[in-house]
Amino acid sequence: MAWVAGYVLVAVAPLLFNLIQLDPGRGFWVNLSVSFGFVGLALLGLQFALAARSVRVAQPTGVLPLLQFHREISYLVLVLILAHPIILVLYDSSFWSLFDVVHAPLRAQLAIASVLALLLLVATSVWRTRMRLSYHAWQVLHATLAVFIVATALAHVLLIGYYVDQPCTRWASAARCNPRPPVRSGRRHAPGARRRRPARRRLGDG
Repeated sequence: MAWVAGYVLVAVAPLLFNLIQLDPGRGFWVNLSVSFGFVGLALLGLQFALAARSVRVAQPTGVLPLLQFHREISYLVLVLILAHPIILVLYDSSFWSLFDVVHAPLRAQLAIASVLALLLLVATSVWRTRMRLSYHAWQVLHATLAVFIVATALAHVLLIGYYVDQPCTRWASAARCNPRPPVRSGRRHAPGARRRRPARRRLGDG
């Protein structure tokens, strides 16, 4: 189905970040970690899209398979989001300093808050009955946590700004979207043409 193809494309597109070498000092593992983080964030956004169009999407398969898919994707999101900082720490132990919540920069504090909220969201979904949460209370908590997770994750990405602060110059390295140089021809740059063009503008002004 078309929506499945679109879903997969949006989900895996951030893996292209692993191929971008904007800074030679970052290396493969840092870019892989960032790619996992972006894929997790993309899947979180797609979870909202699935919830918004659940009735239409569920028509071919039914609601129960859709709910199962939603649950399994949530586990995948959790794995990807947790892999993001784990890879960074294993690659370079200096990243441990970002876990100092008191002295860490705001971008790291937002990331930690987002991950903790994600863990709480998954825990309350899996063990809702054990926690004695009513369905209505769980729905409100689930929606609130989901919005908080995405908002803090987006703020984390924007504050880092490595891939998103200069879209035209940074993303162009992977998308090959650099502006084309002006087309130059022999006729336009001929000496005679250069002398005649200002003369025509002065005549038109008069």
